[in-house]
Amino acid sequence: MTPYAAAQLQRFYAPSYEESSSLQPAIFALSYEAQATTAMRTEVGARADWSVLIDSTTTFTLRGAAAWAHDTWWDLNKTAQFVLIPGFGFDVVGATPPSDLLLASVGADIAFGNGISIGTSLQGEFSQSSRRYAGTARVRYQW
Repeated sequence: MTPYAAAQLQRFYAPSYEESSSLQPAIFALSYEAQATTAMRTEVGARADWSVLIDSTTTFTLRGAAAWAHDTWWDLNKTAQFVLIPGFGFDVVGATPPSDLLLASVGADIAFGNGISIGTSLQGEFSQSSRRYAGTARVRYQW
């Protein structure tokens, strides 16, 4: 069993943009100011794995992990203005991602003595308002 803590900081940038139209005047064309948004994620959890020799060259490994993640977002709103009607604009508010999540994963691998291994894993993120599931399968050759 291995406890872990992690932090991640991201900055997203959207350049300014102005719509145009072949029909004039383009009364409802919009313009957007450039905007940067910052997101931070912290995680606290534990990982565990257990391996057993099936025979002298084959190893079977089970893996699992569980963690609590907290996401913080700044400046999620985007302001749009009408190009030909100054002073009239509106805010576009996107969906707010959940701030607290339970992260869980399980997996298994079989490594053969000839360098080939196969494995699979399932991951999930769970909150009060969302669920996300993912799975992977892999075949690897190591020399």
